[in-house]
Amino acid sequence: DMAEKFAAAEIRDGSGILQDVSMAKFFEAADTYRNILSQMGTAIGFVLTDVDDNLGGAKKAFQEAPEPRKTMRSYVSSSHAGIPKLMWLLRGFEFFLTMLEKLFDPATDGSGAASQAYNSTLIVYHGWVVQMGLKAAMMAMPGRESICKIEGFCPGASPARRKELVCRDGLLAASAALPQVKTMIEIFKGSGRWETQKA
Repeated sequence: DMAEKFAAAEIRDGSGILQDVSMAKFFEAADTYRNILSQMGTAIGFVLTDVDDNLGGAKKAFQEAPEPRKTMRSYVSSSHAGIPKLMWLLRGFEFFLTMLEKLFDPATDGSGAASQAYNSTLIVYHGWVVQMGLKAAMMAMPGRESICKIEGFCPGASPARRKELVCRDGLLAASAALPQVKTMIEIFKGSGRWETQKA
């Protein structure tokens, strides 16, 4: 379960405040996230390609020096090839988890979730040409109904039960993982290694 994997990566202080993230556990959660994406069809293809590239590069840098890079703070404390990969991985996570929150918000029908998420997360990192291409791609992202029909998410469940479980679990996963990703981004920015140059 994605929410549990992200929770397992958290390093909290005595008062329960998230202070850091175990990179080994984070990469386990990221692999789960990637596997979920892979079931979402061809419209997610461009997201999956990006995740594979960035996750692979960030994880490789961790595996080359697991002890000195074992937490988020230590991972971003020195310059290495995984830094830009992790930065883009976190940006992509922030976008997709924000999209899931908007998509499965029970107070809405979820329409426009991808565009809303893009406009509140990734757009600031993209130049005009990239923005135009991605805004068009956002229109092709699967909606709530399409995602709830994917049998791989709840094999053997009736369509009504699958929809109930996917909506519940999608919102739970996003709500659990998004604060961690935002904390990781803040740690990254605090290291001075977060880049603001547009793609």
